[in-house]
Amino acid sequence: MNRFSPERCRALLRRALYPGWLVVLLCSASSAALLVPVLGQGLLQDSPIVYLIYSFSAYSLVILCVALQRWGQYVLLPAVNRQPLVRRYRTDLLFKSHLSLYLSLLLNLLYAVFKLVSGIRYGSVWLITLGIYYLFLLCMRCLLAHYLRRVPVGANLRAEYRRCRACGIVMALMNLALMGVIVLVLRQNRTFHYPGSLIYVMAIYTFCAVASACVNLVKLRRQGSPVLSATKAISLAAALVSMLSLETAMLTEFGSGDDLTRQLLTGLTGGAVCLIILLMALVMILTANRQLRLLDSGGA
Repeated sequence: MNRFSPERCRALLRRALYPGWLVVLLCSASSAALLVPVLGQGLLQDSPIVYLIYSFSAYSLVILCVALQRWGQYVLLPAVNRQPLVRRYRTDLLFKSHLSLYLSLLLNLLYAVFKLVSGIRYGSVWLITLGIYYLFLLCMRCLLAHYLRRVPVGANLRAEYRRCRACGIVMALMNLALMGVIVLVLRQNRTFHYPGSLIYVMAIYTFCAVASACVNLVKLRRQGSPVLSATKAISLAAALVSMLSLETAMLTEFGSGDDLTRQLLTGLTGGAVCLIILLMALVMILTANRQLRLLDSGGA
């Protein structure tokens, strides 16, 4: 048998990545014990041995992560999935959408309050306007959540399309106000910053919100519920405005200080965000009008 055959190489690689829990624990403990004098006390900094220690520590970290991933996949995840609430969350899309709606309501409220308080404290018209913008989005979400509590999803498509159209109209009007504030901020060269390390927290929140909103918007379009689609369109609008706010803060925090560059980037991103939100609002309005006409013509 060829010593370097693909099968033998795969077997050796698998044995190296899955050496067993005892080897994983011994390697992790040994690498930690070796790194303490190297990093903490600066020993062996000029010795080639330190590169061997770093390589061994990197390998220990890799096999530890692989072992934890396998433990989570084969031990932790099945135990969690046996819980009735978790099983329902994974299998019942409507229950999942209701739960995510209420969680987003809470996050939206906290985010709006944070923006308003920050705007009042720092005297920022931009932050105060964003806080009011999120409060309006929160009101729309509350109205949709109240409707979903009273009427099952899909039970009254005509009422759902009317609410979807109303949300689109309100989003379009709010978008005009947002465009006006962006122009005002650019003309006055106003900006703001997050205190301390809060900007990193807001960055993680923003990226997660954008990714989650995009995925959920695509998934819930397949459900054929205008109200659920409207809630996710609102979530996407909120995430996009958060991204604009984050970019403005990051340009202030990490930018080179060139006001022209900051204004240009803020203007381009603000214009793109407003255009996307406007297109979403128009799609909601036009789709709702078309479907309502079809329902009326069909006698539904």
